[in-house]
Amino acid sequence: AGLSRILKSNVKDTLNIAREKFPGAQNSLDALCKRFKIDNSKRVKHTALIDCELLSKVYINLLDQKEPIFEFKKETAIDKPNLKKTSNYSKKVINPSKGELDKHNQFLKENLKRNFF
Repeated sequence: AGLSRILKSNVKDTLNIAREKFPGAQNSLDALCKRFKIDNSKRVKHTALIDCELLSKVYINLLDQKEPIFEFKKETAIDKPNLKKTSNYSKKVINPSKGELDKHNQFLKENLKRNFF
């Protein structure tokens, strides 16, 4: 509660949300994963990256939202829109001149220390 007063940003505390939604129930990350049928088999030990991924899924479930489900289908000729080639977005390659290469090499010699590795 004291930390909430210090932080003036829009911080969401999933533990508080879980306690409000499931009063008196176990609200650890593992318990919430089990409650929402989220696979936490990768969570052998506490690691920030895995916990963050699981917590994002728990958060979505706590808000009664579901992650978008994409239904991929094979494209047929009928499904393809008639696209016109508008322009070439590839980058133009500009080759340096002999003088530019000489200036570059001179700059490297004067300004960079030798790398002995």
